[in-house]
Amino acid sequence: GGGGGEEEEEVLRRPTSELLGKPGFQKKERGYKEDPYVFLSETDDVCQSIKTYYGLSDEFPLDQLLARTRVGKKRNLYLASKLVKELTIRNESSIKIINIGMKVLARYDHPSALCPFRLCQEGAQTFAPLVSRHRVEVTLEDLVRLLREPNPLTCSLSPQTQATVEQLGVVGPALLEYIPEQKSATVKSSPIWVSGWLAARSLRLYMGREERLHYLAMLGREPPESLSLKAISGRDARDSLWEEEGEEREEGKREGEDEREEDAEDS
Repeated sequence: GGGGGEEEEEVLRRPTSELLGKPGFQKKERGYKEDPYVFLSETDDVCQSIKTYYGLSDEFPLDQLLARTRVGKKRNLYLASKLVKELTIRNESSIKIINIGMKVLARYDHPSALCPFRLCQEGAQTFAPLVSRHRVEVTLEDLVRLLREPNPLTCSLSPQTQATVEQLGVVGPALLEYIPEQKSATVKSSPIWVSGWLAARSLRLYMGREERLHYLAMLGREPPESLSLKAISGRDARDSLWEEEGEEREEGKREGEDEREEDAEDS
């Protein structure tokens, strides 16, 4: 009985490097286990759906999109450079990767949407040159209204924007763009691309409070009182209309009201 205890003490005194080769010895992993990085194939159904909906040109590197899951629904898609992709694939079993790529698409399960993924604001500028479908050019005043209000009605926007939205005739994500008519010393004079959502009777942006304040400052416009820190202090950010999740809940409420109104009109 006593000999066993001495052997255990001897093992404990030996360095771990000598024990790793012994049968039955397993090194205990510590820390959080990261989800895998799975690069998609160009022929993947998800990639083809995104390419068709947004009319992406063949120049867009669909095989450089990646997800963080091998099975089930992909919640977010990230875009990595070709070099980062090669480094990740070659070293995924030898190094621990915390984060790679830029989040460019997010899942949005909506019964009327033709594509299950919407553009993220981070990826709007990257996608802009290669998107040929479901893009809406807005005026400066339209953009300012969209930035200042969480859910403006389409009828409150310019006739030009209303006509474009009506022509598209879809409920779903879209790329919104503002092209300045002339250069200005006080207002941002380069194009602005933002992620938006076309609803049955409204149009909105997928932007949080900080981004809205930033773009309004670039455009030389004052933010509304509802965007100030004082207006939203004391409230959980998840309940704010200026957060993406809050906007989705608000849009769901509005679409429900639209459906009830249409049912009432039909009856």
